[in-house]
Amino acid sequence: MPLTSSRLILLVTLFIVITANLIFWNKLLPLTSLNTLQGSSTLLGFFALLIWILASLPLLLGMKYLLKPILILILIISAVVSYFQNEMGVIINESMIQSLLETNTKEATEFLSLKYFTYLIGLGLIPAALVIWVPLKATPFWRDWLSRLGTWLLLTIITAIIVWFSYKDLALIGREQRDLRMNLNPYYAINSTFRYFYNTAYGAPKVLTPIAADAQLINPNKSKKNVVLFILGETARRDHFSLAGYARETNPELAKYNDLIFYQDVWACGTATAESLPCIYSHLNHNDFSVREAWQFQNITDVLKRTGISGYWRDNNTGCKGVCSRINNEEADNLAKAYPQFCDKGECYDEILLQGLTEKINASPNDVFITLHQKGSHGPAYYQRYPQPFARFTPECKDNAPQNCERNTIINAYDNTILYTDYVLKQAIEYLKQHEDEFNSVLFYVSDHGESLGENGIYLHGLPYLIAPDAQKQVPMLLWFSKGYRDLYPNKVECAAAKTKQRLSHDYVFHTLLGLFDIKTTAYQANLDLVTCPE
Repeated sequence: MPLTSSRLILLVTLFIVITANLIFWNKLLPLTSLNTLQGSSTLLGFFALLIWILASLPLLLGMKYLLKPILILILIISAVVSYFQNEMGVIINESMIQSLLETNTKEATEFLSLKYFTYLIGLGLIPAALVIWVPLKATPFWRDWLSRLGTWLLLTIITAIIVWFSYKDLALIGREQRDLRMNLNPYYAINSTFRYFYNTAYGAPKVLTPIAADAQLINPNKSKKNVVLFILGETARRDHFSLAGYARETNPELAKYNDLIFYQDVWACGTATAESLPCIYSHLNHNDFSVREAWQFQNITDVLKRTGISGYWRDNNTGCKGVCSRINNEEADNLAKAYPQFCDKGECYDEILLQGLTEKINASPNDVFITLHQKGSHGPAYYQRYPQPFARFTPECKDNAPQNCERNTIINAYDNTILYTDYVLKQAIEYLKQHEDEFNSVLFYVSDHGESLGENGIYLHGLPYLIAPDAQKQVPMLLWFSKGYRDLYPNKVECAAAKTKQRLSHDYVFHTLLGLFDIKTTAYQANLDLVTCPE
């Protein structure tokens, strides 16, 4: 039996509100009392609001030939979002959209699993097939549009009446539980997508605003050049480093270095690489930072370059998010071609980042700043992040959907990634020690964000900062100085060692790099420099 376009829209909307918003309803129900008239009225008010919010777009824009494609797209989006929300506790916000669009095929396929396809087929493809199969009443364009407009106006009036009866409770819950809207599927994901593309189109200017334009080296005529090897970790959480007190020995190699400085209380700028990475290199602190704001300015690589320091970026991840676009950089695909012995089944291990560094350093007569962007502990396929000799904690979860595994196996696989990172950092230190006669060096390591491993049903990372658990926000950070650097700057080393128990953050990276290279500029803040002691 043919349906009117308005009726089809309302049926699809009702299906999505009931089946694809389980997290929303699970969080809302404890806030209302169903056994009272007031509680039931509040629940009905939210139900009416959801119907109105999700039905408005197709009712107003769903023209005859666009209607079914719009509804099919909404169904598929809501099915995919349901999988990530229900199974992993992930919220699809703007930074997650950026991460999704900037990921590579190998990383994207790691999210595919039997349960993913169950959601996609059950909540997306089967309802989409029904939408295709159901015939629509043949109605002239303007009559159909007026009918949809009339339906929208009637729906608006009904929703307004229902909301009016329970407005106080709706407003109170809306103000106090702001994270509820983040679980509204697929509205929040679609809205985040539009915000991302808007910021991409209008956020980045053609000419960047310079920062630290007056930057200059204090001591450019050293007997040996300084090299800072900045290793940017991926998805490493602080509380799984044995250096931070974790019961398991995940840092057996680093623990052997008495001169290593490990910071116990460090907080990330964001919970996803797309946000944390540009924040780490930005002069903006966490409270002022947004990706759109950061796009307006140069970053620390520009400042160092201006003073004559050579910058070089090596990536074994999914790119530098624009941070390295104005310095020499080398991506994972090129590294894989040059050093295939460190790759297996399309995955390159982080040891690859340390290969051939000497020629990069020797190519510059000046100081050198090198970033090595790790694959680190990136999920969900933790077991693919390390060679088999590092599979010391067993049994490991070897499922791309970690929620299908026993939690102890997820932790085992994740801890093996930390064990391997420990080895990579040890290899980096040994490399720098081997070249102490050639240059003074510093190893600076910090992770971009942490990771949830199933606590409270939450997996992976990327939750909005205000509601993200500490596991996604607390990160490991450490410094190691070569003998030559210690001899040249003994005060810097002493100051760095004095701050191991202070509460620190990614805000310190920008100014610490200025301090490590001994750069003078009015943009420098000594209170955010790890290697400067307070006066």
